Amino acid sequence: MLDKALADEVMAFTAKQVGVRPGNLSLDTRLLHDLDVDGDDGLDFMECFARGFEVDLSAFDPTLHFGSEGGWNPLSLLACLFPATGAGLIPITLADLVEAARTHLWSTPNRTAV
Repeated sequence: MLDKALADEVMAFTAKQVGVRPGNLSLDTRLLHDLDVDGDDGLDFMECFARGFEVDLSAFDPTLHFGSEGGWNPLSLLACLFPATGAGLIPITLADLVEAARTHLWSTPNRTAV
């Protein structure tokens, strides 16, 4: 059962961290694919979320959900020209964050990578 107050709190937290209006978010909003939260920023977001909502991230594997920051190399130009943001990664939705905040435990979403 969804706790609306908790969902609103998670959405407000996300909006503040990412710099978007809470009204632009829904429970289906995905961190990487919709909000471009990726790489080290994704890990920082999750660590801040875990502190704020007292969530145990011991089972969290950022490589399943976020790409690497990567350094500069000639192939990085191709990645800039032809981005494949989120390819092969499991999306994290705001509903996933609400569930983690409710249980105080991260559980990798049971969905196919996109």
